[in-house]
Amino acid sequence: MAVQQLFSLIKQSPTAALRLAELAELFAGMLTPDDLGEIVGALVQRGYLQAGRPGEWRAGPRLNALFDEQQRKQPAYSIFSNIQSSPARMIDIRDQHSGQVLASVDALWFDRDLVTLEGRPVNVEWSDGEALWVSSSGGESVAPPPIYRSASQLLSYELARLLPEQLGLPAGAAPLVAEPDGWRWFHWLGDLYGRAALDLLRYRVPAREAGPASLCLGLPEPLLPPVAWTVPQVEQYLRDSYRQYEPQLNLGPFQQFLPATLRRRAVVEQFDVARFLAAVAALQPLAASETLAAELDELLQR
Repeated sequence: MAVQQLFSLIKQSPTAALRLAELAELFAGMLTPDDLGEIVGALVQRGYLQAGRPGEWRAGPRLNALFDEQQRKQPAYSIFSNIQSSPARMIDIRDQHSGQVLASVDALWFDRDLVTLEGRPVNVEWSDGEALWVSSSGGESVAPPPIYRSASQLLSYELARLLPEQLGLPAGAAPLVAEPDGWRWFHWLGDLYGRAALDLLRYRVPAREAGPASLCLGLPEPLLPPVAWTVPQVEQYLRDSYRQYEPQLNLGPFQQFLPATLRRRAVVEQFDVARFLAAVAALQPLAASETLAAELDELLQR
């Protein structure tokens, strides 16, 4: 968020410049003057800022190019929002006679001769690579809808922890299912915490993937007693693996503009180590009956 606001401030500033004292006042309680100095230094090094008068920074060549991109319908980085733009390429649908833009859709529509627009079939007359030019269709046939395939969604800890209740298990129950090559442990930690648990366990035992990391993992032997990590251990793991967790934590498109020290710190803060350790400590491993093992296997097949 800080980088996006810095860029926005320069764009809106009457002097088109920033001063560190003004930034320190603006971000008081969020970032220290040293933090801001690191951010500005990193942006100068990458060409987004350049020194102006003493104690002042102005837009560098890369930031000026980014300002120019704001004229596009979907800039890769919007200086007015910390929300990531959709990576899907959008195209215009235009009336072939008037040139009027009737709609903006994604590029999946490029591969068809007939499309349905607001419930009405229209003919695709031609395309110039940026737009579809259409005319009214006299037919009654309805165009086949585009096939959308979404990326798999992350399962949060809040949702994953509700699954044991649906199986009639008590709170904290973490079933162990016997398998030919070891045990499958259901921890219900969700994608974020499940991945961390798997990686941290690998420092002690040869843990492995054995299904969705959000729900379970494979072990050579049951965990008796349950695992326990310290706050410094988890924080160090996160600092070492920060790039892996940035996309999962939705830290915004400008996260990569920060210096590495602040990127690591943001991951540690957003991960919430205390909640992770509490979630793991609450788990109570138990041997699954044949009936429960069958229900868990069915769950994984869904």
